[in-house]
Amino acid sequence: MTVLVVGVPEGEELERLRSRIQRNPHFQVISHARTPDVALAHARVLLPDITVLTLAGGFRDDPAALGIFHGVRALDPPSGVVLRTRADAAPGDLDGFTVEGAVHIVELVGQAAVGAEGRDEGSAGAQLVHSAVGGSLRSRRERRAQAAGRGRRPG
Repeated sequence: MTVLVVGVPEGEELERLRSRIQRNPHFQVISHARTPDVALAHARVLLPDITVLTLAGGFRDDPAALGIFHGVRALDPPSGVVLRTRADAAPGDLDGFTVEGAVHIVELVGQAAVGAEGRDEGSAGAQLVHSAVGGSLRSRRERRAQAAGRGRRPG
């Protein structure tokens, strides 16, 4: 499966992410982009199976990232999406996007990541990318329980 990485600057973080993804022989990072216009151009030409989109917060804070999300989901065939965001910055506005099918959230905690599943729980590709980016799938109930324990309103 081909993977487009978006929103990670050149350097050590990008190389670590690329290495984790490609550790699994089923995945090949075919490109990466930092800016929305380049990301969408790459996506239209390369038609990646999966787009790994790194967010600083949520889509309300980053309308350009929302444009990338809608752009890769509108491809034919649509790209699956793994949304990477910091656990302390993962607002509830992301939860609504997981109902779109092969869309998954991975919350980064330091260098580790903890994922939350999308509606398409049987998606082997998305589960493998979760493993590749250091995440694991958890049920929505487990996420809500954890959020309630931290005093956050669950999404």
